[in-house]
Amino acid sequence: MDINEIKQVPIVDFLSAVILGIGRGEDHIILNSVANMQKVHHLLDGYAQVYCHLDNDKAGENAHVELQKRYGDKVIDHSHLYTGYKDLNEYLMSHKTRK
Repeated sequence: MDINEIKQVPIVDFLSAVILGIGRGEDHIILNSVANMQKVHHLLDGYAQVYCHLDNDKAGENAHVELQKRYGDKVIDHSHLYTGYKDLNEYLMSHKTRK
């Protein structure tokens, strides 16, 4: 397995990622809460890379640090793509073209 996407989001943020074209053709793990992080380690162990789209808050930051401790350079943080926004959905909604 090559790439995995991990999102600390309810399904609505995952759908925002789909609309934005993030992670096409890759496996995804959707966390409803970073409290579920321990439950997914066994799923992530086989991946060469783990792309994170975690919330831009303390919980997301802590989850990223936890993942980096376990997986090192395999973890790639993509929260910089929506700096200034809490999550992918907030970013998408702020950039949505109104008709």
